[in-house]
This record gives sequence, C-alpha cells and structure tokens, in this order.
Amino acid sequence: MPNPLRPMLAAPALALLLLAGCATAPSPEPVEDREAAWERHRDSLSKVQRWELGGRVAIRAGEEGSRASLDWSQRGERWRVALYGPFGTGEVVLRGGPDGAVLEGSQGTYFDRDARALLYRRTGLILPVAALEYWVRGLPAPGDVRARELDDRGRLSTLTQRGWEVRYTAYGDHGGRALPEALTATRGDGSVRLRLAIHDWHFPEASGDAD
Repeated sequence: MPNPLRPMLAAPALALLLLAGCATAPSPEPVEDREAAWERHRDSLSKVQRWELGGRVAIRAGEEGSRASLDWSQRGERWRVALYGPFGTGEVVLRGGPDGAVLEGSQGTYFDRDARALLYRRTGLILPVAALEYWVRGLPAPGDVRARELDDRGRLSTLTQRGWEVRYTAYGDHGGRALPEALTATRGDGSVRLRLAIHDWHFPEASGDAD
C-alpha cells in the first residue's frame, strides 16, 4: 500500500553546515578521575525529568535525506516532538508515553503502541525514538551498553548501544548542567544517520505541563 507520507522523503540532500552555527562554551579544565566525574554527571542528569530543547536535525536514510527544526518537550514518561518543515512539508508532531504514540501530520493522525514502528510506517524513517530521549541528554538508554568513551571532563564522547553509534561533538553549559549541543547517531549498518544541533535547553518549573 502506498505510504501516505512518502512524498515527505523527497527533500534535498543533507545540509551538513547545520552544525556550523552551534555556539559552544570555552573548554573547561580536564578532570583527574573521568569515571568518578561521569558517575556524578550521569546521576545528576538522570534526576532531571522535565526538560525542553530546541534545535535542528538532519537525517539521511539510504539515498534520501531531509532536515527540519526540532522542539522536544519531556515530562517524566510523556514526551512531545515537533518537527517543523520536515521532508518539504509543514509541521509533524510525534507524542507519546507508556500507553503508545500518536503521529500528527498533514495526512492525518495515526496511533501505534510503538513510536519507532509508527514513525517508520508513516514516513519510512528508522529512528531509535525511545533511546533518543536519553541520548540527547548525553546519557545511555536503559539496557546494555556495548561500548562507551568519555571525554576529559567525564562526559560521553562516544556510545554504542542498541545497534547505533552516537558521537558527541559539542557540549555547553545550560543552567549549570553540561548538555550536548551537537551529536551524530549512526545505525550500525550505516543505513541511517542522524545529525542533531541543539541551540536551546530549558528546564520548566515542576508545576508546568507539556503541550
């Protein structure tokens, strides 16, 4: 059956320069014990359950590529990801939680228990939606980690997990937290590559709600 949103995949090739404008803070001094610094960093970020980010994303899947602006809101187990101008169209919103995920776009509204399966079925994209909730914060997703490397500040430099390799190329200080500003996630077979440039992090008060 023809994919209703398949025309969205006919966008131009990736604009690799989307990362060029990502501002970063001066490099801090290295730490003596990277593992101890990592444990403190990981534990601190794991406690943050309400956050928002804004940025730009570029995706290549095989010979097809696209780019979009990205807004992500997280409230505990519930999240909302809005893509503006993806695949040459208007806004696409993917929202979800423990009870499943909903995709809203110009072609309609769709539901699935699995956000990753929903996105693939409606757009043809293969993205590790559940894992990205953690990877965008510079944390491993739950489950086994095949490999990881730390930078000289005890933050993730590379992470291999769930059949993907994630490379962190820039961190910045946001509200006293060291958070990623640029990362690349590549599927193990090289068939999918995601580049994300994050220009804004926000931590709403506990009383606020996601959209």
